[in-house]
Amino acid sequence: MTNQNTQIILAAHDDLACALIRTVEAIAGAQPDLLCVGLSAGEDVQAFRGRLVALLNPNQSALILVDLPGGTPWNVASSIASSIASSIALNRAPAVRVVSGVNLSMLLEVALLRQGLDIDQLAQLARQAGIDAITIARPARVAGIEVRE
Repeated sequence: MTNQNTQIILAAHDDLACALIRTVEAIAGAQPDLLCVGLSAGEDVQAFRGRLVALLNPNQSALILVDLPGGTPWNVASSIASSIASSIALNRAPAVRVVSGVNLSMLLEVALLRQGLDIDQLAQLARQAGIDAITIARPARVAGIEVRE
């Protein structure tokens, strides 16, 4: 199934998820089905889980992008995805995938290029875009002089 209607949900600590969405929309304009949920300091894990589940549309696949592998948003999102995978086997729910390491480049790529991709292709695009965005700058040369900080 292609995912022109796939939800992209960011789940991260504090306000990171919503800040990334605000930044993407400042760059590329409003994006459909792009949602965020933040885990507040001291928040009950079940309350966070409930807020994340509430964002899922039972008629759409969802790509959940999280900040840290092994963190609470990752653990909760992965648990939800596993539960939904059981329902998929019974043809009762669309697919959910979880990708960690969300960054601005990753989010821009998946938000702007998702149309026509299935959920697994979209998850792979997210992963690769995140990896490709990590670079090491080389010292600059200005007028033949190496500039270092």
